[in-house]
Amino acid sequence: MLRLHRFSVIQVGGGVCGPFEAYLATRGLRSLPVRMERHSDSAFKLATALEAHPRIQRVFYPGLLSHPQHVVASKQMRKGWVDRLSDSA
Repeated sequence: MLRLHRFSVIQVGGGVCGPFEAYLATRGLRSLPVRMERHSDSAFKLATALEAHPRIQRVFYPGLLSHPQHVVASKQMRKGWVDRLSDSA
C-alpha cells in the first residue's frame, strides 16, 4: 500500500518540482521564521486569555508559568514557545 502511494504521488506530482513551485517553496521558507514567531505570540496570547477565563479549568501550554514543565520547556525552547495548547473546560 505504501509503495503504491509513493508511486502515485510521484506520478501525479512529479519527482522534481518545476521552477514556479521551487519559487513558491523558497518564498515560503523566507517568511517561515516570521510566521513561526507570530504563531508563538498568538498561542501565548490565547493561552493567557483562556487561563483568565472563568469557565476554563486548566490550560496546558508550556509558555505559562502554571504549566508543570515550564522550567524544562524554557530551557529547551529558547527562541519561543510552541503554537499548540490544550484546555479543559
